[in-house]
Order: sequence, then structure tokens, then C-alpha cells
Amino acid sequence: MQRCVLIGLALILSFLAQEVCARPGWHKPVQQSGIPADVAVEIKGGRVHSTVPVTAYPKIEEIDTPGEWLDLKLDPAEKRMLTLESCIKMAMERNRRLIAAGYDIEAAENQLMEARATLWPVIEYKYRMAPVPQDVDDALNSFFKGELTFFQSIHVGIGVPVMTFGRLHTAKRLAQGGVDAAKLRLSSLREDTIYQVKKIYYGIQLASETIRLLREAVNQLAKKIDDDADRELKQMDPYNTLKLKIFKSELENRIDEAQNNLELAYEGLRIQLDLEPEAEIKIDSLQLKPLLHEMEEERRFIETAMEHQPESKLLDIGVETRRRQYKLERLNLLPTAGLGFFADIGRAVGEIRGLVDTDDFNNPFNYSRAGLGFQFSGTLDFHGAVAKIRKAKAEYYKASYERLIARRGLSLEMKQAYLDTQRKRKEVSRAKKSESMAQQMVFLSKMNSDMGIGDDKDYAEAVKLLLVNRGQYFKTVFDFNMALANLEKKIGNSHFGKLTSVSDRPDYEVFGGDDDFDVHYKDTFFDEDHVDMEGRQNEDGI
Repeated sequence: MQRCVLIGLALILSFLAQEVCARPGWHKPVQQSGIPADVAVEIKGGRVHSTVPVTAYPKIEEIDTPGEWLDLKLDPAEKRMLTLESCIKMAMERNRRLIAAGYDIEAAENQLMEARATLWPVIEYKYRMAPVPQDVDDALNSFFKGELTFFQSIHVGIGVPVMTFGRLHTAKRLAQGGVDAAKLRLSSLREDTIYQVKKIYYGIQLASETIRLLREAVNQLAKKIDDDADRELKQMDPYNTLKLKIFKSELENRIDEAQNNLELAYEGLRIQLDLEPEAEIKIDSLQLKPLLHEMEEERRFIETAMEHQPESKLLDIGVETRRRQYKLERLNLLPTAGLGFFADIGRAVGEIRGLVDTDDFNNPFNYSRAGLGFQFSGTLDFHGAVAKIRKAKAEYYKASYERLIARRGLSLEMKQAYLDTQRKRKEVSRAKKSESMAQQMVFLSKMNSDMGIGDDKDYAEAVKLLLVNRGQYFKTVFDFNMALANLEKKIGNSHFGKLTSVSDRPDYEVFGGDDDFDVHYKDTFFDEDHVDMEGRQNEDGI
């Protein structure tokens, strides 16, 4: 009998282990060490559905330890030049924040598996062994005299929950809400990662344009100072020459500062792409240009954001979770029903004297017991239960009202992001026109100075003004591109593409500017159309 019970217990444990390991999501094969770029989340039938395969992140034993880095699997030529699209793709596959968020989904799914406990048996087992006296009538003396024998016993209990009157079903829905929330948080984190990559990418372009602009100005000032030194002493103005030299020194300090910012931006990009600190990476273009996007009306953006924004869906999940917790507290007053089976076997080696009862259920050293039954159980604590129910009800109502306020706040944030984008588009147009006028001033003042009818002071002031306006133009372009990226972050990449279109018009038609001046005065030294971008990268080492 004892051997049969042990064999049966081993078979049951083996069966359960196979069933658990065969469940979807248990010990999943690793497809890639990161989150794929085709992540999408949508609501169907009140439940969140995501195209994110949970197999997209590595098992814990495959995570590299600190000090080890994932290899950059690119060709040597590709290691030096990365497009914005390739940066985003690599971040989606390698960014460790996304990989960590994938484990949130796995944890939530296993919580859901725990909630699906109906008709799944729960096994309790206990094995004991101990020395016992051979003479029960004189147990103490028998023990110290060494008159002992060996006793061992095994207990197996199996319980199967049959009915919980809705508790397990409600707990399962709560766990499903946790899975949906984890997927939405992953989607939100993915959009934030794309935004951060774009911010760094455009920041590198801004720093590069700033360095190029300042170096061009320093070269022109140095040329002007050398020209003044070649003049006759009576034609020189030492005061203006000193002002140019001081101005040149200030610009050189700004170049060093911009160079430091550029290095920090590249390091930030390596962190987002999970590359080693010594990885040699460059972006494919250092020209900072405004994005030529035509947008739908504001109402379409707000409606789409409120329907598909992860934060809006998380509010709904939060309220639904509170409602189910309120329901669960009320269901806790009801009993649970289940089937139970137990088997107890105990055996002692050798004969034990002094035993009166020989019945299997009364013999404490040699017995075989088994039973099967049906059980109702529950706890009635009306005072505590009413308090918990009222508390859950208040938290549910609170979450419902907070959702109303939060949804209005999300709508306001979306409206602000849209209006900021439109405002910054106008700022780019105004900055382009101001830069064009400052460029004309530099050309005219230089021409007058070369002809001897102008003042060097006018030329220096014109150069300063052009630097300010040119730098302001690049800053407004960066702000406008980031405003579009922020709008895309709030509404989602897939929906942003449906509400925007790329204009085929040239940027001077979209953002304005004096195109006639650009046509007739192309020799101005700040004209970006005559700068060799590849040559600038090789010369500056940017």
C-alpha cells in the first residue's frame, strides 16, 4: 500500500509538471534580445491586444552581466553612419528599458495563470521519520535503554476547487487587467524611447550646425583681422581690431562648449542603443532641417489620442480594476466548495509492545488511512467585511471621478502639443526671414568695407547679428522637430502617420524666406547650401 501511494504521488507530480511547462508562455524560446519595432496595442472586446511577442526578451540566464556588452552587428562601414530610422530600429531591439518592461508582461501573465485555478488540484504532502520506543507502556525507560525502533510516515492530500461563487473568475479578470496594463505600459515606453532617440539625434545635428556656424565665423573674423593688419597704420582702427579679436575668442569658447555637448549627445545615443562606450558611431546627416509635415485639424488629433493613447486606456483599466476589487470584497462573504482526497501511511520497523488497539485508524505506529469527500468552507466576519466593502466602494467611486478629470487633462495636453507644433512652425518661418535679412546685412557691410566706404564696426555688428539669427533659426528648427516628435509620442507612431503627410514642396515655400536673395547672393559665408557635409564631417571629426 505504501509503495502504491508513493508511485501514485510521483505520477501526479510528473503529470502536473508536464502540464505547467506545456502552458503557453512557460519557458518561452528566445527570438531576439529586444522588443521588435512592430509593437502595437489596441482594444478589442474590452481587452487589450498587442502584437508584442513576449518571446522578444531573453531569459535571465542569457542577460549579459555588467561590464559585458551586446555586439553591434553591423558592417564596418555601417558602424560609422546611422540614419534616424536605423537608430530607432536598434533602440527597439536593444534598449534595456524595453527588455525590462517585457518581464512585467511575463510577471502579469503568470499572475493570470495563478488565478486560473478552478479544477486544478492542489497537492499537499508530508513525510516524517523518527525513532520510537519499543515498549509503549514504559516509553521513557525504553527510550533511554536504547530499546528503539524506526518509524516513518507519509501524508498526501489533494484538494480540487470546484466552485468559488465568482471569486476565482473575478480574480482572473483582475489578473487579465494587469496583463493589459503591462502591455500598455510597454507601448508607452516604446513611444518614449522613440522620442528620446529623436531628441538625441536632432540634438547632434543642432550641435554640429552650431559648431560649423561658429567655425565659419571664426575663420571670417581671422581673415578680416589679417586684412586689417596688412593695411597702412594710418588706415587702421586698433580699437575695432581689438573688438574683433575679443569677439573671435568668445566664439572659440562657444565652439569648445558645443563640442562637449556633441560628445555627450553621442554617448546618450550609445546608451539608448545599448552600445559599448567605445563604439564608433556617426549619424548619416549633420544638416538640421525642418520636417515638412502637413497635419490634419486639431479635433482629429484629440479624438484619436483619447481613443488610442495608452495613458487613456490605462485610466479605464484602473477604474475597472477598482470595480472588480469592490465586487471581490462582496463575494468574499460567500463560501467555497471543493473535493478532497487524503492518504496517510505509517509503518514502524520491528514489534512495539503495549499497544491495545490494533485497528488501522487507531494504531499510531502502523496504519493505512484514506478518504474522499466534499467540503464547504468560509468565514463570516460581518463587521470586517462591511468595512472592507465600503472602503472598496469608495476607492472605486474615487477612481471613476479621477478618470474624468484625468481624461480632460489628457485632452488638454494633446491640444497644447498640437498648438505648440503650429506655433513653432510659424517661429521657423519668422526665424528664416530674419536670418535672410541678417545675411543681406553681412553681405552689404562687407562689400562697403572692401570698397572703403564702410565702417569695420558695421561689419562686426552685422556678423554678430547674423550669428544670433542663424543660431536662433537652428534652435527653432530643433524645437519644431521635437514638437512634432512630442505630438507623435502622445498619439502613437501608427496613428501619427495617418493624420500627417509629408509635403513635396521645398522648405522655403513651406516656411518662407527670401528666396530671391539666396539666388543672387550665394557667396555669403553662412550659406548652408554651399557647405560640403561629408567634407565637414571628415575635417571636423564630428
